[in-house]
Amino acid sequence: MPSLLITTAGASDANSWATLVQQKYYAEIRTPHIAWIDTASDTLIEQRMILATLLINNAFDWEGEASSEEQRLAFPRKYLKTRNGFPLPSDTNPIDLINAQCEMTLQLGAADLIKDNKTEQLGVQRVKAGDVEVEFQEKDLSSYEAMDAAILRMGSSFNYLSNTIPGLVRMMLVPSWYKEAEVVVRSRRMRFKVLG
Repeated sequence: MPSLLITTAGASDANSWATLVQQKYYAEIRTPHIAWIDTASDTLIEQRMILATLLINNAFDWEGEASSEEQRLAFPRKYLKTRNGFPLPSDTNPIDLINAQCEMTLQLGAADLIKDNKTEQLGVQRVKAGDVEVEFQEKDLSSYEAMDAAILRMGSSFNYLSNTIPGLVRMMLVPSWYKEAEVVVRSRRMRFKVLG
């Protein structure tokens, strides 16, 4: 079966930054090892790679600008720097991005990261059918968990902080490549603003 992946940097039909070879190499050297990929077909791996690309591509408000008008994905980009502060080539997909996609692919196979649990996001604690009753959980904003839940409800500018994009994937990306939302906590009230 022909490959599903189109990895040409800047192509109008690109659907992945990483190649299947890069994905398999990343999986081989990753510790701890994630075993699902050992028995998965190339087609299944490629499907998850495409989904990983789209999730990362759409979760961030990227800095710089696309290298061409025709390109489908956010990368390659102009006016960005490497993690070490050097100009990033605007005609290739950076290795940090490729590694982040490879990690996201592995995690998509290991857990359901794209479930849509609205009751959890809304803080629904109880629903009663007789005489219809809905009770919301108390929100204690003094914990990281409560802050995470509030951020999930915010959406849009905070998408990159959602459970859909795991922390390890975000760590692999260069922070200066995307605009970060700022969360300020003052006396149990949260204020959200987008920087940039």
